[in-house]
Amino acid sequence: MRLRKRCIISICVLGLLFQGCVAGGGGDEEEVKQKEPGIVTRTEVTQAGPYKYSVYLENSGSLNGYLNVSGDGSFRDAVYSLITGINGFREKQTLNLYDVNTVVIPVAQNADAAQVNDYISNLDAATFKKRSEASGGNQAKSDLRDVFRKVLDSTAGNTVSLLISDCIFSPEGGDALNYLSQQKAGIQGFFQEKLAREPFATLVLQFSSGFSGAYYYQDNTPITASFTSRPHYITCVGPEQALRDLLGFVEEKFQSKGYRNFLFLTPQKSYNVHPAIIMNTAYYNYEPDKPMVITDPQQGGADGRFRIKLKAGFSELPVREAYLLDRANYECTPGYTVESIKAQRNEQGSGSTHEIILVSAKPVSGNVSLALNTRLPDWVGATNLDADKGLAPEALEGKTFGMRYLVSGMYDAYYTRESKPQYFTISITVKD
Repeated sequence: MRLRKRCIISICVLGLLFQGCVAGGGGDEEEVKQKEPGIVTRTEVTQAGPYKYSVYLENSGSLNGYLNVSGDGSFRDAVYSLITGINGFREKQTLNLYDVNTVVIPVAQNADAAQVNDYISNLDAATFKKRSEASGGNQAKSDLRDVFRKVLDSTAGNTVSLLISDCIFSPEGGDALNYLSQQKAGIQGFFQEKLAREPFATLVLQFSSGFSGAYYYQDNTPITASFTSRPHYITCVGPEQALRDLLGFVEEKFQSKGYRNFLFLTPQKSYNVHPAIIMNTAYYNYEPDKPMVITDPQQGGADGRFRIKLKAGFSELPVREAYLLDRANYECTPGYTVESIKAQRNEQGSGSTHEIILVSAKPVSGNVSLALNTRLPDWVGATNLDADKGLAPEALEGKTFGMRYLVSGMYDAYYTRESKPQYFTISITVKD
């Protein structure tokens, strides 16, 4: 967050799920009525819990620019709807509400409906200032690394913590650009330490809303500007099932409330996608009692090449359809490529959601592998600004200074020991 003697741009809402994402995929109109592969909805998950929810609203001075805009799709609307929704979850055990800047400020513990209503009805600068001063907080300073440390330290067991912020780095004094690598390393270190003690998932939700107020450049120089699309974030940490459930709720209910993208990180290193060979006698023979083995491979088709046709179930993968359909995200045995991948109707009881065709110039006996690589979603790079000094307001629209450093710190904490993390690997044996 930008540490400023006066205001700090803040409102991040970090929290939950799934490797990084871009906008969802397609299909015909009838198919679209089904759940988008890769997205788990609240009605489809098995409710675990109960869970203790804690919401931390980072209330540095620069939050005021978001609070000055009201209506559907505004920051206020998103926060109202999120907190009210969580309070109604049947798996909720308790809901605790906090402000956070240099200190964590308890606002309501085990909040009832009246306390929730009072909290969301007083999202204003005067109330934030009063609570901060009474608790010894400083709204003119906000170290993003330290805020994440506080949230992580308070999260354990069945606790789900959500941090709402604009997630802009802003170390006190000097040019924030000089501190990006330090901030990334600090965030990575805090997440690594927490993961070493106990596994947990992280879901980052990106929202966008109107903003009218002071924006501070990386060198702390302010400009007064209005934006129709300033990003803010909710970062959620806690049990994976709880975050999947929360993501499903947001996907279903928040499309008109400024919700844009998500990133889901999980300690689970690999998913079973239950692959199966699809018979295709033009290219090979397949016996169902010999899973993932094909025999008598031969070239065919108009182009005289060799193809393998597969089906698999991607419904548990924490990514959106566009990620699944992007052939560049896959890796095959050398000599093979993904010719096509498309969503298919979920065959009753099979769990299959997608059909994949691999192609090569000619068949070669041995093992053929297909893997889906884990990487940051495209929206992170599209949102990021490595420098913002002197940029006109229109160039700042939809952008967050230093976002890729923040997200990379989290991502690297989960995959620090893996040179090439992958969601799954499918292995096929080809026999002459």
